[in-house]
Amino acid sequence: MKNIFKGLIILVLLALIGVLLYVTRMNKTAKPTQPVTVNTVQQLDQVVQQIDSYYVNPNEKSFLREEPIADEELTQLKEAIDTVNASTADKNKVLVEIEIVEWKKAALDAVNHLYSGSATPVIKGDQVATKKVLADNLKLADVEKVATDFIDTMPKRLLLDDEEVPEDKFNTAITELINEAKDQFENFDKAIEALNKVKSIDIEDGQIGNIAKGLRDFEKLRDKVTDDNLLNQLNEKADQYLSVFLTAFTEIASEIPGYYDIALVAVEPSQLLTKLMKENRETLEATETETETTEEVVTEEIVTEES
Repeated sequence: MKNIFKGLIILVLLALIGVLLYVTRMNKTAKPTQPVTVNTVQQLDQVVQQIDSYYVNPNEKSFLREEPIADEELTQLKEAIDTVNASTADKNKVLVEIEIVEWKKAALDAVNHLYSGSATPVIKGDQVATKKVLADNLKLADVEKVATDFIDTMPKRLLLDDEEVPEDKFNTAITELINEAKDQFENFDKAIEALNKVKSIDIEDGQIGNIAKGLRDFEKLRDKVTDDNLLNQLNEKADQYLSVFLTAFTEIASEIPGYYDIALVAVEPSQLLTKLMKENRETLEATETETETTEEVVTEEIVTEES
């Protein structure tokens, strides 16, 4: 019985030794997993570093660099991420960063196009121009389209729950420039509307004061327009109207003696009309003098005939 028990113990020990030898052999022949992890980290880091190179300040990730960014580069980065052996969450976080670069690139092109009347791009690197001119032949609808496409549409970064959303100065600048362009066009359109109302008033005695008040409203709206192109258009339209007004007023002044002094008070609300009247004072007063002289001559002739 003792011999049988000893035999069983020996068999168990031999079995354990066999298992240990098998495990040791498997550990020696198994492929290492650490290099795969290292390779994954390296690949993602390379993509992130490439994304960082697109920014003026990689830490802020705000304004894009001045050097052009090729669309092909961004496409290749997306394709590279697809081949990386990483978690979906990690890959998506990097993909969103690429989408943000794509969005900023498109927004930059659109806003610089709005202000293509300027000598240099309105946004260049991290510099935003203070003096800017809107593009020729631009319409309010064009600006509104850019506003729809790029105001509050930047892709959201994937942040951890305890991470705060950083301020993006580029996004802020884009929004301000688009809104400024909208304001310029809205004030331009309102000024045109105010001038059209003035044009609808007959230039005649009794309406000079109303015309002056209407032009005052136009001037207030015009003063809100700072863009050179739009401002030049408003001034040109105003000059055209003032030319028509001067012709009509000259005719009125020729019929009513002393009308210049009366009208000069009536036009005070409008800087444009006041300036026009003062610049043409000699001509308008000469017209009144001619009228008075003519009336005196006619009166003398009538008196002579009656005598």
